[in-house]
Amino acid sequence: MTSLAGQIRVFLILAFSFVPFTSLRFGALGIGEIIILFCAFALLYMSRNVLTFYKSMLRFYRFWFVYLFVIIVGLSYNAFFLGFSSGREFTGFFDFLSYVFILLTILILSERKLYIGGSPQDFFSRLFLVWGAVFCFFYIVSLFFSSVLGFQLRYYNYFSPLVDNVHQAASITCVMPFVMFHLAVKSDRLFLRTIYAVMGVLFARMALESGSTKAFMGLAVGSLASVGFFLFYKSSGRYKISFNVVSLFFLALISIVFLTFYFDSLSDFAVEFFTENDGEDARKMLYMNGFRHALDSFVFGYGPGSHAPYASGFSDAHNTFLTIFLQGGLIAILIFLFFLIGVFRSVSGSFLLVGAFFSIFMYVLGGDILRRLPVWVMLIGIYYLSVEQGSALKINKPATM
Repeated sequence: MTSLAGQIRVFLILAFSFVPFTSLRFGALGIGEIIILFCAFALLYMSRNVLTFYKSMLRFYRFWFVYLFVIIVGLSYNAFFLGFSSGREFTGFFDFLSYVFILLTILILSERKLYIGGSPQDFFSRLFLVWGAVFCFFYIVSLFFSSVLGFQLRYYNYFSPLVDNVHQAASITCVMPFVMFHLAVKSDRLFLRTIYAVMGVLFARMALESGSTKAFMGLAVGSLASVGFFLFYKSSGRYKISFNVVSLFFLALISIVFLTFYFDSLSDFAVEFFTENDGEDARKMLYMNGFRHALDSFVFGYGPGSHAPYASGFSDAHNTFLTIFLQGGLIAILIFLFFLIGVFRSVSGSFLLVGAFFSIFMYVLGGDILRRLPVWVMLIGIYYLSVEQGSALKINKPATM
């Protein structure tokens, strides 16, 4: 059983190595997704249909089970009471399948027997090292060639390796510097520390060269959050509560004073920044119309799919909170906030993983991460890396399938 678990882990790392590169997909599924399905059947066979999940992973699969139920209710309301008056054709089916596949992946990565002969921390350390090697290879090649074997590495001068949309790569490259620096700090081998640190620097360059404002903001806000938690937050030890209370009071006082003197300047800068990065007010109109439309079904939402009114049709909302509000209403928003708070509390013990969390959060605000499997893999990875092996990784009672 030990060797089979190890083989499944190898295949999963291979699968996740393909997943970020959407240009390699053929239709709805790519090589990575097919390998993940194969691993699911192999894991079920190895477990003899009896699955035991880490209790600490409950917040991940609980969120998706509840969210899927809520958006089915929203879909039923949309169908039976609104006559499918909201939604772009076929997007609901595509979204629902994507969500189910993400839930399946989460269940695979939550299964205790997957890590026989190893640990979740070891698995994700190896996975992120492989991601680093692959992305760094493409980045170095992109310095000399704009494409390889017909696959695009750069869009004009912007780094976008083997993806259909630059954000599909940028949402990874802006988070991985913090993950790599965390692994460098935790590693007890000088060679690996050096490799992780170099990869972290290169990931930061990739994010900056992606041309994505969200990637830049992810790096900036993530860095500020990391420095802030390093200086002003104590995760353990004596006087932890007293230190954190004093720090919180001090930061609140400084923030109030700063806002009092510079509120007008900050407001003007925020409006100008949003305007400059919002071509022809498209994002502004999308958000305003989407929010108004969501209020028309604020309890149930409209179900999976694209529901933001735009150009006499419906579009993706390009904001995770708005997407959730449109699909599942206020209930879905609350369970998503509860989920984010739970993950944040877990990663708050590492100032670098806090940076990774806030970098992802920038894409939550400015994009839609719900369908982005690589983002969920990163979230699970930083969550596992944030817990001590053998303490937070508790087990649920076996569930028979």
